Amino acid sequence: MVGEITGTIRFKNSQRIFKTEGTSASTFMRTDSALSSNQDSEANGDTRMKIGLKFNSINTYTRKILVTADENATAGYNWGYDAELYDIQAEDMYWLIEDGKYVIQGINNLTTETVLPLGVHTSEDGSNSISIDKLDNIPADMDIFIHDKQLAVYHNLKEGKYSFISQAGVHLERFEIVFSNEDILGIETSEIDSDIIDILYDKDNKNITILNSQNLNIEGYEVITILGQSVLASNEFTTANNIKLDTKSLNAYAYVVKVKTDREHVSKKVVVN
Repeated sequence: MVGEITGTIRFKNSQRIFKTEGTSASTFMRTDSALSSNQDSEANGDTRMKIGLKFNSINTYTRKILVTADENATAGYNWGYDAELYDIQAEDMYWLIEDGKYVIQGINNLTTETVLPLGVHTSEDGSNSISIDKLDNIPADMDIFIHDKQLAVYHNLKEGKYSFISQAGVHLERFEIVFSNEDILGIETSEIDSDIIDILYDKDNKNITILNSQNLNIEGYEVITILGQSVLASNEFTTANNIKLDTKSLNAYAYVVKVKTDREHVSKKVVVN
Protein backbone atom coordinates (compact mmCIF):
# COMPACT_ATOMS: atom_id res chain seq x y z
CA MET A 1 0.00 0.00 0.00
CA VAL A 2 1.37 3.36 -0.99
CA GLY A 3 1.31 5.95 1.79
CA GLU A 4 -0.18 9.38 1.35
CA ILE A 5 2.31 12.04 0.29
CA THR A 6 1.54 15.59 1.30
CA GLY A 7 2.94 18.78 -0.12
CA THR A 8 2.23 21.67 -2.42
CA ILE A 9 2.05 21.50 -6.19
CA ARG A 10 2.64 24.75 -8.01
CA PHE A 11 2.05 25.26 -11.70
CA LYS A 12 3.99 27.86 -13.60
CA ASN A 13 2.01 30.62 -15.29
CA SER A 14 3.25 29.38 -18.66
CA GLN A 15 1.55 26.02 -18.04
CA ARG A 16 -1.95 27.50 -17.73
CA ILE A 17 -4.44 27.22 -20.57
CA PHE A 18 -8.01 28.46 -20.79
CA LYS A 19 -10.81 26.01 -21.70
CA THR A 20 -14.47 26.90 -21.95
CA GLU A 21 -17.15 24.60 -20.49
CA GLY A 22 -18.18 21.89 -22.86
CA THR A 23 -14.76 21.49 -24.43
CA SER A 24 -12.40 18.60 -23.84
CA ALA A 25 -10.78 18.13 -20.46
CA SER A 26 -8.19 20.70 -19.48
CA THR A 27 -4.63 19.91 -20.45
CA PHE A 28 -1.51 21.59 -19.07
CA MET A 29 0.90 22.46 -21.84
CA ARG A 30 4.18 24.31 -21.98
CA THR A 31 4.16 27.46 -24.13
CA ASP A 32 6.87 29.99 -24.94
CA SER A 33 5.09 32.76 -23.09
CA ALA A 34 2.51 33.25 -20.37
CA LEU A 35 0.95 35.95 -22.54
CA SER A 36 -1.22 34.39 -25.25
CA SER A 37 -1.34 35.81 -28.75
CA ASN A 38 -4.56 36.68 -30.54
CA GLN A 39 -4.14 33.59 -32.67
CA ASP A 40 -3.82 31.35 -29.61
CA SER A 41 -6.87 32.92 -27.99
CA GLU A 42 -9.00 32.45 -31.07
CA ALA A 43 -7.87 28.84 -31.42
CA ASN A 44 -8.96 28.15 -27.83
CA GLY A 45 -12.27 29.97 -28.24
CA ASP A 46 -11.10 32.57 -25.74
CA THR A 47 -12.71 35.95 -26.45
CA ARG A 48 -11.73 37.59 -23.18
CA MET A 49 -9.85 40.89 -23.22
CA LYS A 50 -6.24 40.50 -22.14
CA ILE A 51 -3.46 43.02 -21.65
CA GLY A 52 0.15 41.94 -21.27
CA LEU A 53 2.66 44.46 -19.92
CA LYS A 54 6.45 44.37 -19.90
CA PHE A 55 8.83 45.98 -17.43
CA ASN A 56 12.48 46.67 -18.32
CA SER A 57 14.70 47.88 -15.49
CA ILE A 58 17.91 49.89 -15.41
CA ASN A 59 19.83 46.68 -14.72
CA THR A 60 18.15 44.80 -17.62
CA TYR A 61 15.73 42.83 -15.47
CA THR A 62 12.53 42.01 -17.36
CA ARG A 63 9.07 41.07 -16.08
CA LYS A 64 5.91 40.30 -18.03
CA ILE A 65 2.51 40.49 -16.34
CA LEU A 66 -1.03 39.87 -17.58
CA VAL A 67 -4.55 41.04 -16.76
CA THR A 68 -7.61 39.21 -18.09
CA ALA A 69 -11.22 40.40 -18.07
CA ASP A 70 -13.40 37.46 -16.98
CA GLU A 71 -17.02 37.78 -15.81
CA ASN A 72 -16.34 35.20 -13.09
CA ALA A 73 -13.51 37.19 -11.51
CA THR A 74 -13.61 40.18 -9.17
CA ALA A 75 -11.33 43.10 -8.31
CA GLY A 76 -10.09 41.17 -5.26
CA TYR A 77 -8.14 37.92 -5.07
CA ASN A 78 -9.71 35.05 -7.04
CA TRP A 79 -8.37 31.52 -6.77
CA GLY A 80 -7.71 30.14 -10.22
CA TYR A 81 -7.67 33.58 -11.86
CA ASP A 82 -4.83 35.35 -10.05
CA ALA A 83 -1.25 34.02 -10.07
CA GLU A 84 1.03 35.16 -7.28
CA LEU A 85 4.60 36.31 -7.89
CA TYR A 86 6.99 33.85 -6.25
CA ASP A 87 10.30 34.36 -8.06
CA ILE A 88 10.80 37.99 -7.04
CA GLN A 89 13.74 39.64 -8.82
CA ALA A 90 16.04 42.38 -7.55
CA GLU A 91 14.11 44.74 -9.83
CA ASP A 92 10.53 43.85 -10.64
CA MET A 93 6.95 44.88 -11.44
CA TYR A 94 3.68 43.24 -10.36
CA TRP A 95 -0.04 43.73 -9.88
CA LEU A 96 -1.08 44.72 -6.36
CA ILE A 97 -4.10 42.78 -5.09
CA GLU A 98 -5.02 42.94 -1.40
CA ASP A 99 -1.40 43.57 -0.34
CA GLY A 100 -0.16 40.67 -2.48
CA LYS A 101 2.10 40.67 -5.54
CA TYR A 102 0.77 38.96 -8.69
CA VAL A 103 1.95 38.34 -12.26
CA ILE A 104 -1.53 37.40 -13.53
CA GLN A 105 -4.72 39.16 -12.50
CA GLY A 106 -8.33 38.37 -13.32
CA ILE A 107 -10.97 41.11 -13.14
CA ASN A 108 -14.64 41.05 -14.11
CA ASN A 109 -14.39 43.82 -16.72
CA LEU A 110 -12.14 46.53 -18.14
CA THR A 111 -13.93 49.90 -18.38
CA THR A 112 -13.10 53.60 -18.17
CA GLU A 113 -13.68 53.28 -14.41
CA THR A 114 -11.19 50.42 -13.90
CA VAL A 115 -8.05 51.14 -11.88
CA LEU A 116 -5.30 48.50 -11.64
CA PRO A 117 -2.55 49.36 -9.12
CA LEU A 118 1.02 48.42 -10.03
CA GLY A 119 4.01 47.83 -7.79
CA VAL A 120 7.59 48.46 -8.89
CA HIS A 121 10.85 48.03 -7.05
CA THR A 122 14.39 48.81 -8.18
CA SER A 123 17.81 48.30 -6.64
CA GLU A 124 19.37 51.57 -7.81
CA ASP A 125 18.44 54.98 -9.16
CA GLY A 126 17.95 55.22 -12.90
CA SER A 127 15.74 54.89 -15.95
CA ASN A 128 13.20 52.09 -16.39
CA SER A 129 10.33 51.49 -18.79
CA ILE A 130 6.86 49.93 -18.94
CA SER A 131 5.34 48.91 -22.27
CA ILE A 132 2.63 46.77 -23.83
CA ASP A 133 3.82 43.25 -24.55
CA LYS A 134 0.66 41.75 -26.12
CA LEU A 135 -3.01 42.59 -26.52
CA ASP A 136 -5.84 40.09 -27.00
CA ASN A 137 -9.37 41.11 -28.00
CA ILE A 138 -8.79 44.77 -27.11
CA PRO A 139 -10.97 47.19 -29.13
CA ALA A 140 -9.03 49.54 -31.39
CA ASP A 141 -10.61 52.60 -29.73
CA MET A 142 -9.80 51.45 -26.18
CA ASP A 143 -7.00 53.52 -24.63
CA ILE A 144 -4.63 52.06 -22.04
CA PHE A 145 -2.93 54.62 -19.82
CA ILE A 146 -0.26 54.31 -17.19
CA HIS A 147 -0.88 56.93 -14.53
CA ASP A 148 2.30 58.14 -12.83
CA LYS A 149 0.78 59.71 -9.75
CA GLN A 150 4.08 61.13 -8.58
CA LEU A 151 4.41 63.28 -11.71
CA ALA A 152 0.67 63.62 -12.44
CA VAL A 153 1.36 62.09 -15.87
CA TYR A 154 -1.01 59.98 -17.97
CA HIS A 155 0.71 58.16 -20.83
CA ASN A 156 -1.10 56.09 -23.46
CA LEU A 157 0.82 52.83 -23.70
CA LYS A 158 -0.72 52.14 -27.09
CA GLU A 159 1.37 55.03 -28.40
CA GLY A 160 4.65 53.69 -27.01
CA LYS A 161 6.54 52.71 -23.90
CA TYR A 162 6.62 54.84 -20.77
CA SER A 163 10.17 55.61 -19.62
CA PHE A 164 10.68 56.97 -16.14
CA ILE A 165 13.42 57.64 -13.63
CA SER A 166 12.98 56.26 -10.15
CA GLN A 167 14.99 56.15 -6.99
CA ALA A 168 16.07 52.81 -5.62
CA GLY A 169 13.36 51.31 -3.43
CA VAL A 170 9.83 49.97 -3.40
CA HIS A 171 7.14 52.03 -5.15
CA LEU A 172 3.63 50.85 -4.30
CA GLU A 173 1.73 54.12 -4.61
CA ARG A 174 3.19 55.64 -7.75
CA PHE A 175 1.77 53.68 -10.72
CA GLU A 176 -1.60 52.40 -11.87
CA ILE A 177 -3.17 51.28 -15.14
CA VAL A 178 -6.34 53.18 -16.08
CA PHE A 179 -8.51 53.44 -19.17
CA SER A 180 -9.41 57.13 -19.16
CA ASN A 181 -7.20 60.20 -19.11
CA GLU A 182 -8.42 62.66 -16.50
CA ASP A 183 -5.72 65.25 -17.05
CA ILE A 184 -5.01 64.75 -20.75
CA LEU A 185 -1.29 64.64 -19.98
CA GLY A 186 1.18 62.73 -22.17
CA ILE A 187 4.76 61.86 -21.32
CA GLU A 188 6.29 62.63 -24.71
CA THR A 189 5.60 66.30 -24.09
CA SER A 190 4.49 65.95 -20.46
CA GLU A 191 2.08 68.71 -21.38
CA ILE A 192 -1.49 69.77 -20.83
CA ASP A 193 -2.22 71.79 -23.96
CA SER A 194 -3.07 75.43 -23.34
CA ASP A 195 -3.76 78.27 -25.76
CA ILE A 196 -3.05 80.81 -23.03
CA ILE A 197 -0.08 79.61 -20.96
CA ASP A 198 3.15 78.46 -22.60
CA ILE A 199 6.33 77.22 -20.95
CA LEU A 200 9.68 77.46 -22.77
CA TYR A 201 13.33 76.87 -22.02
CA ASP A 202 15.71 79.66 -23.09
CA LYS A 203 19.05 77.92 -23.57
CA ASP A 204 20.96 81.14 -24.32
CA ASN A 205 19.86 82.93 -21.13
CA LYS A 206 19.59 79.76 -19.00
CA ASN A 207 16.04 80.31 -17.81
CA ILE A 208 12.57 78.81 -18.00
CA THR A 209 10.05 81.31 -19.31
CA ILE A 210 6.34 81.19 -18.47
CA LEU A 211 4.36 83.13 -21.06
CA ASN A 212 1.02 84.40 -19.75
CA SER A 213 -0.37 86.03 -22.93
CA GLN A 214 -3.74 87.03 -21.45
CA ASN A 215 -2.43 88.09 -18.04
CA LEU A 216 -4.31 85.39 -16.16
CA ASN A 217 -4.15 85.24 -12.39
CA ILE A 218 -1.21 82.91 -11.77
CA GLU A 219 -1.52 81.49 -8.28
CA GLY A 220 1.77 79.61 -8.24
CA TYR A 221 4.28 77.50 -10.11
CA GLU A 222 6.63 74.62 -9.34
CA VAL A 223 9.58 72.96 -11.07
CA ILE A 224 10.15 69.33 -10.15
CA THR A 225 12.61 66.68 -11.24
CA ILE A 226 11.47 63.47 -12.91
CA LEU A 227 12.07 61.87 -9.50
CA GLY A 228 9.39 64.17 -8.09
CA GLN A 229 11.73 66.46 -6.13
CA SER A 230 10.75 70.13 -6.03
CA VAL A 231 13.64 72.44 -7.02
CA LEU A 232 11.84 75.75 -7.62
CA ALA A 233 8.45 76.84 -6.34
CA SER A 234 6.37 79.92 -5.64
CA ASN A 235 2.85 80.60 -4.35
CA GLU A 236 3.11 84.31 -5.10
CA PHE A 237 0.14 85.78 -6.97
CA THR A 238 1.00 87.50 -10.26
CA THR A 239 -0.60 88.56 -13.55
CA ALA A 240 2.71 89.19 -15.33
CA ASN A 241 2.78 88.05 -18.93
CA ASN A 242 6.41 86.98 -18.80
CA ILE A 243 7.92 85.13 -15.83
CA LYS A 244 11.55 84.04 -15.98
CA LEU A 245 12.91 81.30 -13.71
CA ASP A 246 16.70 81.21 -13.37
CA THR A 247 18.03 77.71 -14.04
CA LYS A 248 21.78 78.37 -13.66
CA SER A 249 21.82 76.42 -10.39
CA LEU A 250 20.00 73.43 -11.90
CA ASN A 251 21.71 70.37 -13.32
CA ALA A 252 21.28 69.49 -16.99
CA TYR A 253 18.19 67.31 -16.71
CA ALA A 254 14.53 66.91 -17.62
CA TYR A 255 12.09 68.79 -15.38
CA VAL A 256 8.32 69.16 -15.17
CA VAL A 257 7.04 72.72 -14.81
CA LYS A 258 3.57 73.12 -13.30
CA VAL A 259 1.66 76.41 -13.42
CA LYS A 260 -1.59 76.99 -11.53
CA THR A 261 -3.96 79.74 -12.66
CA ASP A 262 -7.49 80.62 -11.66
CA ARG A 263 -8.70 79.03 -14.91
CA GLU A 264 -6.50 76.01 -15.54
CA HIS A 265 -3.53 73.95 -14.43
CA VAL A 266 -0.75 73.58 -17.02
CA SER A 267 2.13 71.12 -16.89
CA LYS A 268 5.00 70.73 -19.35
CA LYS A 269 8.30 68.89 -19.51
CA VAL A 270 11.39 70.96 -20.31
CA VAL A 271 14.99 69.87 -20.73
CA VAL A 272 17.57 72.10 -19.10
CA ASN A 273 20.97 71.89 -20.78
